[in-house]
Amino acid sequence: MKVMKKAIALLLLAVAAPFYVIASPEHAPVPAAQAALERAKALDTQKQPAEALAAFFQAIETDPDFLAAHDELEEAMSNWRVEAHSQKDPKLKSQAGEMRKAVDLKYKEWERRFPNSVGIPYGMGVQLAGRENPGARPYLLKAAARDPDNAKIYSMLSQDAARWGDKKASLEYIHKASQLDPKNPDYAFYYANDLKSADPSQGQAAMLDVAKRFPTSERGAQALYWLAFQAPDDAKRIAILEQLRQQFPPEKFNWSADGMSDLFDAYLRVDPRKAVKLAQEMQGDKGSEKGSEKISKEWAARADFAQTYIQVNQKVAAGKAEDAVALLDKLSANPRSSNAAMLVRLKAQVMIKAGQSQGAYASLLKQQARWPEDATRAALEVTGKQLNKTADQVRADLKGVLDAQASIAPPFNLQQYGSAGTVSLAKLRGKVVLLTFWFPGCGPCRAEFPHFEAVMQQFRQKDVVYLGINVLRDQDEYVLPFMAKTQYSFLPLKSTPDAKIVGKETADYKVRGEPTNFVIDPKGRIVYRDFTIEDADGESVVKHMIESVLNTSRGAGAEPGA
Repeated sequence: MKVMKKAIALLLLAVAAPFYVIASPEHAPVPAAQAALERAKALDTQKQPAEALAAFFQAIETDPDFLAAHDELEEAMSNWRVEAHSQKDPKLKSQAGEMRKAVDLKYKEWERRFPNSVGIPYGMGVQLAGRENPGARPYLLKAAARDPDNAKIYSMLSQDAARWGDKKASLEYIHKASQLDPKNPDYAFYYANDLKSADPSQGQAAMLDVAKRFPTSERGAQALYWLAFQAPDDAKRIAILEQLRQQFPPEKFNWSADGMSDLFDAYLRVDPRKAVKLAQEMQGDKGSEKGSEKISKEWAARADFAQTYIQVNQKVAAGKAEDAVALLDKLSANPRSSNAAMLVRLKAQVMIKAGQSQGAYASLLKQQARWPEDATRAALEVTGKQLNKTADQVRADLKGVLDAQASIAPPFNLQQYGSAGTVSLAKLRGKVVLLTFWFPGCGPCRAEFPHFEAVMQQFRQKDVVYLGINVLRDQDEYVLPFMAKTQYSFLPLKSTPDAKIVGKETADYKVRGEPTNFVIDPKGRIVYRDFTIEDADGESVVKHMIESVLNTSRGAGAEPGA
């Protein structure tokens, strides 16, 4: 997508002050301001936040256009918030809140005292953008108009535009940032990643270019990692991950180390002997590093796992299914692994050959009830036939497992954005509800929405309701523009503290992070919980989830998709 430089320039000029001073990219801070900043950073390191804050204020008042002081202040504020949250200390949390108020008041004061400054609107934009606050945009635009060559401003505008649902502007802003600072791997990566959504072929080329241009940066490794993750098949995925391994040694790059787990999983599906070899080599690669003993053990366990996988298949091929059954306990995978369903199906095949069809059938039922896939459903139906079960009986059995795992969905009655009315879960009885917990600043939420939308388009004439509860009310201002720009079909609802529907263990839905999704059946029961999706395969799974609860409400004999 081409960058509309003229449109951006006009937009910036429209909000710029009539008289301003253009900041020089080579702005040299006043020595006293630099000294105050160094003192503030030292005090922060010494865990003296109040004294550090006073020094930050002195640095900015001495030189309002000292942009690094604004950046360091926001970083310190962010660290203080994180520390207060992680320690769960009410006193620290209160202190961080009071300091935030003091910073906001100071910026309002500085805005009056230094009306032509470049740094003050920049600092206000940095502060608000750091909190994903909708009020950031006018300050960032003003800062960009006064300092049009500042790449960081355009990067923040890009992130802000994404929260407004404006993908086009987000892409244009991050492109601008990458042009202004072509040596910055962050800007290059995010531009390539965003471009991939707008134009897959150009985006893929841009991601490969990031890996080529930044061979010493984690962003270069990340570019290849995501290309592999989104590859259409295992052959392409393996090729990219092998490139990642060669170009970005796993012992030096975290994204490459993560990618090797995906490479192992892919090899296990395609060529298990290569999975063994990879695990053994990774075990050796990690052997000399600090803290690597745990990693080495993990890869040793993977090597044993792959060898067991090979042995199971060899014994089955040799007609020794009973011997293979004895090894199955060693093939337990993480339920969230990309190979989890494949391993359940393998175990079922082994058990059938060993004369344990009923146990195989039970394991396939459990897997299909947790994560419904076409391959597992096909294996379930074949196994059911071997047990002389009709298709209706198989569906009835699956319904029984779904009923057993279902629980009544906690009630809520929440106001809908853009409407004076409320949406009550109780009044949606008789309909299937796809429920997502999200907030506009949540990147994974925004990445997931197109997949959910593709699913919902298949149920437009069905009794299915799509709800999205915004868990961060500070971002309310983003919600309606986001819906208008994206045209997503979910009904956006406002969370309320007294509803107790969000939060951690004490909350009704036990939402620990966003996005978190649920499928609620026509009886008001949660049947599928705490899942996310990332691709077309995930779309298929959610489609089957909705179909299963639609069908079971109409009787066990209903056909899939009816």
